[in-house]
Amino acid sequence: PTRLVASLLLLSASPEYALNDGLARTPPRGWRSWNCFPCDHGPGSILTQDHVRAQMLAAVNKSRLVNGRPTSLAELGFNYISMDDGWQQCNCSAPKVEDPSLPACPDCSAGGCSFHDRATGQPMIKRDRFPDMKTMVEFGH
Repeated sequence: PTRLVASLLLLSASPEYALNDGLARTPPRGWRSWNCFPCDHGPGSILTQDHVRAQMLAAVNKSRLVNGRPTSLAELGFNYISMDDGWQQCNCSAPKVEDPSLPACPDCSAGGCSFHDRATGQPMIKRDRFPDMKTMVEFGH
């Protein structure tokens, strides 16, 4: 046991090696919907336009003080809001949100489904959850 502990201590004292290319000096900073809204029909699990707008407002809220100055999360580098799943109108989306009016998706991982209109190429949006995606995106920018 003593030899094992000494080996572990020696390994933990060795220098860390990483690329010094200027990339990833800080972790990604922002908000993503993935872990907050699994879209499994549980209470509050469905992502909506109201949720995303609330996160946008939270990112620019200056109710916290940093060095005595009102500061937003955006000013601290938390500068993106991302919707991962649940906004698109398709049967290859979050679990348990299939729409019987749309074609069944044989294998989502194989890319056999699309949330884009085949005729126009435009994204198909769940309008019951995101009634005005364009205005929401403009608000965020």
